Amino acid sequence: MINQYQKTKLYEIQKEYLERNRYLGSAGIIRKLLGDRVQIDIFDANPAAIKSFAGEDVKVLPLKSGYDVLESGRPYDLIFLDPYDDFWDVYEEVVEKVGIKVGDASVCYLCPLQNRLPMGN
Repeated sequence: MINQYQKTKLYEIQKEYLERNRYLGSAGIIRKLLGDRVQIDIFDANPAAIKSFAGEDVKVLPLKSGYDVLESGRPYDLIFLDPYDDFWDVYEEVVEKVGIKVGDASVCYLCPLQNRLPMGN
């Protein structure tokens, strides 16, 4: 359990960014943790997010959607999948693809916590 007096590794990684009201994204956190020992392949639907990696040693994947990596025949050590706004429209298909892809990759999948189901009275 983390208490208010402990400094976590994640906090130490984020500190310089948090001081500027920013947040280092997942690929940046991985790079800080593992250094140049790993090849980081990225995809983002947001061109500004891709540009934020300028000068970094990353490979931009030529995908139409981040979900497409789940159909890749290439094995990965880790796929960090952060879903898009359309997640609740495609979640059944995506979760099935994650289940298949774990045969040759570890998948860290962030599921949005928005409840898009109609609320009853």
